Amino acid sequence: EIALRRATSAFDDYEFHYRVLRGLNRPVNLSTKFWGSEMIRLPFFPAPCACHRLFHNDGESAAALVSAEKQIPFALSTFASQNYETVSSARTKGKPAGAEDPPLIFQLYVMRDKDLIMHMLEQAVKAGFKHLVLTADLHWFGNRERDKRTGFTVPPSYGVKQILGAFMTPAWTWDFISHDPYKYALIQEDVDAEAIATFLQATIDQRFDWSDARWLCEQWSKLRPDGVCALKGVVRPDEAKK
Repeated sequence: EIALRRATSAFDDYEFHYRVLRGLNRPVNLSTKFWGSEMIRLPFFPAPCACHRLFHNDGESAAALVSAEKQIPFALSTFASQNYETVSSARTKGKPAGAEDPPLIFQLYVMRDKDLIMHMLEQAVKAGFKHLVLTADLHWFGNRERDKRTGFTVPPSYGVKQILGAFMTPAWTWDFISHDPYKYALIQEDVDAEAIATFLQATIDQRFDWSDARWLCEQWSKLRPDGVCALKGVVRPDEAKK
């Protein structure tokens, strides 16, 4: 909670100092270079987020389709609720005729099982993913106090508070109960969503260090020589330089 407040309040110290009399011509061009090489139409893109089907049954494919329409990258989480091929197919459907393919990005957590890691990387490349983002700051499943207070669980529990919430959001409730239960489609289909915390604790490699990160980036370079491998979760300037 403290980190969340600091992360948002830090932006209160900054404001936009815009220029005037610049001869604005529409349409405004917001395109920029992504990771130094690829041009994208907007200077932002969807970050990797677990289990999009928790919000709507269309899941990650809906976000991937829209990002393709807007010609911006899309990042798929390790704990996605739809597989690589489904997302890649939606991406193809959303791309405007004649437009270039904005890159697909795969976000990976550090697993103990290197065979599982390699399998996931190979499947991502096979589906057309170009860049890899390694989440380096998850060594333990956090004690999420707000989730405990609100009764939020994955999948949703069915206490009095949740039942009242379901009546207040009938569209979401119908979408949820009228479709198959969601799974984390990229890891193990037999792992139920409600078991994800236990699975994560047993799977994440807490001994992972810089040499392991180097190994992982090397594997990605072999599989996708034209791709980039980046670290997510770096907060110290000295480690960012490293």
